[in-house]
Amino acid sequence: MSCCIQNHPLTPVQSCGADPLEAEETLEALGQLAAAAQVLEAAGRLPKWKKKCMDNYNKCINDGWAGTWNCVDCFRFCEGQQGKWPEGRCFPATN
Repeated sequence: MSCCIQNHPLTPVQSCGADPLEAEETLEALGQLAAAAQVLEAAGRLPKWKKKCMDNYNKCINDGWAGTWNCVDCFRFCEGQQGKWPEGRCFPATN
């Protein structure tokens, strides 16, 4: 199943018959967070707290946030805390 999901990251439910949560876990393990989010969002199963974590992660990466942790560490913390971003560890850089 994981090979099929890897080959069809944006349509694993339709192309592989995968459960959306299984597809999300496989894609996250492969580091394809955006694809994992699209799968769950398409299935109507993306929790709001997860979207908040992903939005902050994207801002962290795209805007070059600063802090004592990297963006991935902050994202993982946010996931574990179900939506609580570690603001003291990852934050917008001041110029």
